[in-house]
Amino acid sequence: MIKLREQIQKHIIFFLFQGLLTIAICVATSHGATRAIRIVDDPEQRCCLPGKYHALIIAINIYQDSRIPELETPVHDALRLANTLEERYGFRIDYLLNTDAVYDNVVNALRRLVAETEPEDSVLIYFAGHGDLDPLFESSRWLPVDAELNNPRTYIDDTLVKKAIAAMKAKHVLVVSDSCYAGSLFRERDSALPTIDETFYRDLYSRKSRWGLTSGDITPVTDEGKNAHSVFADHLIESLENNDQPLLTVTELFDRIDPVIRKKTEQTPRCGPMQDTGDQGGQFVFIIAGQGDLLDKALVSRESKLNINTNVDGALILVDETVVGYTNLSNFEVPPGQHTVRIVADGYETYFELIKLEEGKLISLNVALKARAKSQSQVDAGSDRGLLYLNTQPENAVVVFKNAAVSYFPGVALVPGLYRLQVTAPGYEPVNLWINIYANRKKFLEVELKPEAAFNDQQLQAAGTAYLSPNVKNSIGMEFNFISPGRYKIGSPEDDPDRFINEYRTEIHFQKGFYIQTTEVTVGHFREFVNATGYITDAERSGGAFVKADKKWRRIEAYHWDYPGFSQTDNHPVTCVSFNDIQMFIKWLNKKENKSHRLPTEEEWESACRAGTTTARYWGNSVNSACFYANIYDITGRCVNKMHWDRHFCDDGIARTAPVARYKPNNFGLYDMLGNVWEWCSDFYRHSSNEKIISQADSGSKYRVIRGGSWESSPAHARSAMRQGQLMSTANPYMGFRLILEH
Repeated sequence: MIKLREQIQKHIIFFLFQGLLTIAICVATSHGATRAIRIVDDPEQRCCLPGKYHALIIAINIYQDSRIPELETPVHDALRLANTLEERYGFRIDYLLNTDAVYDNVVNALRRLVAETEPEDSVLIYFAGHGDLDPLFESSRWLPVDAELNNPRTYIDDTLVKKAIAAMKAKHVLVVSDSCYAGSLFRERDSALPTIDETFYRDLYSRKSRWGLTSGDITPVTDEGKNAHSVFADHLIESLENNDQPLLTVTELFDRIDPVIRKKTEQTPRCGPMQDTGDQGGQFVFIIAGQGDLLDKALVSRESKLNINTNVDGALILVDETVVGYTNLSNFEVPPGQHTVRIVADGYETYFELIKLEEGKLISLNVALKARAKSQSQVDAGSDRGLLYLNTQPENAVVVFKNAAVSYFPGVALVPGLYRLQVTAPGYEPVNLWINIYANRKKFLEVELKPEAAFNDQQLQAAGTAYLSPNVKNSIGMEFNFISPGRYKIGSPEDDPDRFINEYRTEIHFQKGFYIQTTEVTVGHFREFVNATGYITDAERSGGAFVKADKKWRRIEAYHWDYPGFSQTDNHPVTCVSFNDIQMFIKWLNKKENKSHRLPTEEEWESACRAGTTTARYWGNSVNSACFYANIYDITGRCVNKMHWDRHFCDDGIARTAPVARYKPNNFGLYDMLGNVWEWCSDFYRHSSNEKIISQADSGSKYRVIRGGSWESSPAHARSAMRQGQLMSTANPYMGFRLILEH
C-alpha cells in the first residue's frame, strides 16, 4: 500500500455563541391555556469543527485471473482523483492500486477506517474496477485483484462494504463506485434525489450521512472515455478541479455531471443515501482547502426558529396573523424581533401570545390548549377576542379587511372593535359593510352579492354563458375552467412596496367569458405532441436550454423539455419550450381536438390569476403563506439553489418544479397561477412607465410577455401584477405555459 504525505486539514471554528443559554418559563395565560417556553442557542448554529478528510482509493486495471478482461482507465482515474482531493480539498489519501488491491488488503483498509476515524471525520471510498451482480439478491460486488472468475466467494459483496460503513464513527461517508452493477447500493430503486429540507446545510455536521455516487445503475458501464479516463471519472474529476465554491455538496456535484454522462453514454448515474448504513439525513461536503473562512456564510442561518407543540394534533398556527401550518411545527424560520402567535383548534380556547425572538435562537412553545365551555355563546378566542364567520353568495367571494391588517378565514379571531369589510366576486357588485366584534362572542353573517347591472341573467344568457359548462376536459386530459364575463381590476396600486413601474392599475371589462386551463401544460401533454409528430424543440436544435450559472445565462446542451436539468414526471409542468415551440403544440392540438386553442392575453391571464382579488397575491398580501398556494423560492429553494435574492419565509420541501395542482387553487379553481413556472402570454412585451399594462402588438418586437413567477421567484416577483418580457426563442427550466380554449 502506498501512503501519500499527510496534509493537515485546516480547522474552521465558528464562535457563534459562548456557552449554552437555557431559559424555561411556565405561565398560565389569561385564557387558561398553559404554556412552556424554552429558549436555547440553536444547536444547529453552534460552532462546527470539521474533522479530517480521509480517502481510500482502490483501482484495478489488470487482474491476476487472466480470464477477467483488462481495463484501461481505473488507475489513471484514481491517481488524478487522489491528486485533486489532496491538493485542492486537503484529503489524507490511502491507495490500493492493482497488485495491492487484494481481497484481504481491501477488507483490512475498511477495518482501519472503522477503527481509526473520529466522530467529526469525513471518509470517501473510491472503487474503479470490475463489478458483478448477484442475480438472486440483486446485490453488487466488487472484484479485487485476486478475484477468481465465477467464484463469488473471492468477490467483495456490498453487504460487507455497507457493514463497514455503518460501523464507522465518521460523520460522513461517501462511496464513489465506477464499476458495473453499482446501483444496488441505494436505499431506493428509483433514481430521484431525495428532497433537501430547510435545515440541510446546518445539518451537515450534526447528522450522519452515508451516501453513494455511482457511474451506473444495476447495468454494465463503459470503461471508454477521453484522455485515458472513463466518461464518469473524467467529468467527476473535472467538476471537482474546476469547482470554485468553498462548499460543494454531493447533490450539487451530481447535478453537474449527471446530464452530461447520460447524454454521452447509455449509463444512468446514481446518487443518494445508501441502504442499511445508518444514514441520518446529512450529506458529504467537499471544502476547498484554505477557503473554510467562508463556510459560516453557507452553513449558518441568522434567522430565528420556532418550534410549537400542543396537546391537540392539527391545531392551526398563525404567526403575525398569517397561517404557517399545523401542530406540531418544527424549525419554522422567522426574522428576529417581536411576533404574535395564535393557535386555533375546534373545541378549544384560542391561544394567543406575543413573543420576542433573538437572532439565531430557537424558541420552543409547548402549549396545553384548554377545552372551551360548551355554551354556544362562548367562543374559543379567549376573554378578549371574538370570532367571525361569513357565509357568502357566491361561495368564491373574497373578503378583505379595509381597516385592519388581518387575513380573513372562517373563525378568524379578532380584537373587539369596529371593522370595515369589503366582499367582492367577479361579475358581482362589491359589498362594503361595517361590523362590530364583541369580546368572547361569535359573529355569524350572511352576505349575498348582486350580479353587476351590465350582466343580468338575460344578458348572460344572450352572451351564451348559461349554455357553457363550467369545466371541460379534452382527450389528452387538459382541463379548462370558464371565467365569467365582467369587470376585473389588474395591475398594482402605487402604494404596493414591491410595485414595478410597468404594473399600471386599470380595469378590464370582458363582454364575453373564456375558458382557461386549470393547470400548466404538463410534460405528459407535451410528450403526446412529440410522440405524435416527432417534433424537435428549439432547445434541442440550438445547443440546449438556457440556465442561470454564476449569475450568467448559458446553454447546457443536455437540457431540454424532457430533461431540464432535474428529474420530472409526466405530471410536472413542461419547461424549456420557446414561444415558437408552443405555437407548434397549439397547431397540433387544434387539429387533434378540432377546436381553437391559444395563449392567453395579459389581461386574461391576470384576471384569471387574481380571481376577483385586489391584493398582491390571490391568497392575500401575506408573503409567508405562499407555500400553501405556490411553488416559489423558499427555505428549501435557498438551501439547494442558493440564489442571491430574497426568499419566502416558509417551506414546502420542493427545490425545483412541483407536480401541477399540488397546491391550493385560487377562487376560480386554477392552480399554480403564481410560482412553479413563468407562463407565456400572447402579447408583445412593451415597457413604459406611463403606458397601460395592455401591450399593443408590435411586429418589430422579439419579446413576448411572461407572467406568474416560478420556483426560483422572490416575494417581489411572485405577485399577480408582476410582468416581464422574454425573447420568443428562449427556452429555460423556469418557463412553461397554459392555454385558452375558445368557444
